[in-house]
Amino acid sequence: RTGSQSTKFCLVLASNRPEDLDDAVLDRMDELVEFPLPAAAERARILAQHVETALNGKGPKTSRGRVDCTDVTPAVMNK
Repeated sequence: RTGSQSTKFCLVLASNRPEDLDDAVLDRMDELVEFPLPAAAERARILAQHVETALNGKGPKTSRGRVDCTDVTPAVMNK
């Protein structure tokens, strides 16, 4: 228990496979929000940021070597 009883609540469901959700479940949802996958340029930016933060020692985890991701372009991400 987190406190006194209440009829006010929010339920959030998430799925990587929304096509597998039963229609009976979807009928009970007031709102559906879809977050599309990022475009190739955004995926390249996210990857570069992760490499710099997690692998190149600019975040909580460090590695011994450096990882160069200058060749990771949107065109590479589309492959």
